[in-house]
Amino acid sequence: MKPVQILRIVAVTALVFAVPLVTEATPLSGIPFAPVACATTAADGWTSLGLEGLAIGSLVVDPSNPSRIYAAAGLDGVYRTSDGGENWSRVDIGRFVEKLAIDAQTPDTLYAVAGFPSSRFLRPVVLQQLFKSLDRGNTWTQVNLQSPVYSVAVDPRKRGLLYAGRDNATVSTSRDGGSTWSASDFRYYCSDFCDEAITALALDLSSPSTIYAGIDADFDYPGFNELFKSTDGGSTWKASDAGLVLWSSVYAIAVDPGDPKSVFAGTSAGIYRSPDSGGAWFATSKSAGRAFAIDPRNPSVVYAGTDHEGVLRSTDRGAHWSPWNVGLPNLRVLSLAMDGAGGRLLAGTRGGVFAYSVAEPRDRFIDVFDSVDGATGFLMIEAGGNFRLGTVDGSGRKALGSAYGPYAAWTPGAGARGPDGGTRVLWNNDDGSAALWLTRPEGVQGSFLYPARSGWAARDVAAGADASTHLLWTADDGAMSLWTVDGSGVRRDTFDYGPYSGWSAVATAYGADGRTRVLWNKIDGTAGLSFFDSSGMLDSHRYGPDDGWRSADLAVDNDNRTRILRVHEDGAIALWTVDADGQPVSNGTLYPPPPGFQAERISAGSDGLTRLLWRDPSGLAIVWLLSTDGHMEGSFPLN
Repeated sequence: MKPVQILRIVAVTALVFAVPLVTEATPLSGIPFAPVACATTAADGWTSLGLEGLAIGSLVVDPSNPSRIYAAAGLDGVYRTSDGGENWSRVDIGRFVEKLAIDAQTPDTLYAVAGFPSSRFLRPVVLQQLFKSLDRGNTWTQVNLQSPVYSVAVDPRKRGLLYAGRDNATVSTSRDGGSTWSASDFRYYCSDFCDEAITALALDLSSPSTIYAGIDADFDYPGFNELFKSTDGGSTWKASDAGLVLWSSVYAIAVDPGDPKSVFAGTSAGIYRSPDSGGAWFATSKSAGRAFAIDPRNPSVVYAGTDHEGVLRSTDRGAHWSPWNVGLPNLRVLSLAMDGAGGRLLAGTRGGVFAYSVAEPRDRFIDVFDSVDGATGFLMIEAGGNFRLGTVDGSGRKALGSAYGPYAAWTPGAGARGPDGGTRVLWNNDDGSAALWLTRPEGVQGSFLYPARSGWAARDVAAGADASTHLLWTADDGAMSLWTVDGSGVRRDTFDYGPYSGWSAVATAYGADGRTRVLWNKIDGTAGLSFFDSSGMLDSHRYGPDDGWRSADLAVDNDNRTRILRVHEDGAIALWTVDADGQPVSNGTLYPPPPGFQAERISAGSDGLTRLLWRDPSGLAIVWLLSTDGHMEGSFPLN
């Protein structure tokens, strides 16, 4: 890690926003939005999740909330559910939508391949463009990329890195979320009539620069190759289709996360597997493969969606397949997805969305915070969807509070324990509104609703003095708003700042010195820290830049030192310490991540230890205990 550098933010000025700010919260008695059941269970095995009669060409699951699913339904647009398929709402682009992708770094960000029906070479096709949403599909804008676009892949390891498959054998790369692009092609391998559409893209997550791209033979005349590979991030390409049937269309590609040399290709001529990273391909099924899903808990289990044979399942990494269709009424499967906890397999068919429980889902842990007697408090969503507050002591013994919910469209986002002994819980709704719970061990003492503001989202919560609470709101353009609300949920102070080019606010925390901290990120890896009191922003500091690093969270201990969680794009972490004047004290120790885990949140405890929450896609969670200087003192699992 580079040495920490510090510079003053030269100018920090407040803005008056055009959107009026809400002056009072609406009291609630809990969150009263109970889901209305509409999913039905098939005779055995598969369960209908609705959207009957619609052809579902693409499914994506929010990695931060497995209950939030998006479905692309062609001419019927995009649909979203926030309760696992009980209820769906249309979040439309107004165009034919063929494919979707989600940014795992910022799960509110979606990409869609969409366009209008047209005609090309006397055959119906879709002249498609790439669209982007920053608010879970509520609004969409066209990405600055020349059409037509046929596929999109978002790198889950690095924010803003995505690839778009286009025609003329071209793959375009953006490193800033679609604002600017570079392009490369592999027409060298084609004849003078090459007009290949890149309809399948897949990333090797074990390698930061390996990409696979497949073509649709319907757009290839006459064409010689069907699948290509890049090992330099898409700059150059080589043919990688030895063994594939000539002129077959490649509909889907998947890389085995447990064995990256094992790659799968779904084609119009069958399902193929390569054991050597695309060097040679071998047919393992004659069924035309449309989609793949790999079980994150057991990568040897692979599922394939097919044109007419429904879902196939392999337990030996694709060497052999067997039908997996009990209760599935429509065997024309266009898309597959696995929820983030590995609990359900989702299938998009020509007759709606279906789910199959392939493993018992696990509890999901949202945030950690200091609790009494050196215990660790936590927020969790149970496998059944209920919300709970709990604590765990050093021996791993857990104590759980009352169960609440589940609440359709509502997701807990953050929690904080205050000097008054109460815990604040911040909730977000899909419509952009937010709710604040004030809780104690005996239950929820107050609940307050804050209406949605277009382009804004409640991001973090901190517990202040005198039963007050601080809420951090962030806008799509990078602006931030810091609220102070009293014990009745009424907003007392509001401070609005930004936007500042390349900067975004990510977290807030309150110190015993009466000052609130706000943590900032800059796209070049610089971290920013601002101090506030009741009069507004006092001063700000910046540290870095450090290429490949981002600020994830912050916490303040009784010593008024600020801990900053820094996360590298490869998953490594370091806990920085900054004193009460904003001066660096320690860069901490650089630690690699536990295999498969990602650092999420931190909390500074009254015992002098900082709690670091790690989570993996299957729902497992680990807490590390770090010293003041960022050295690991111990750890324990939460599950």
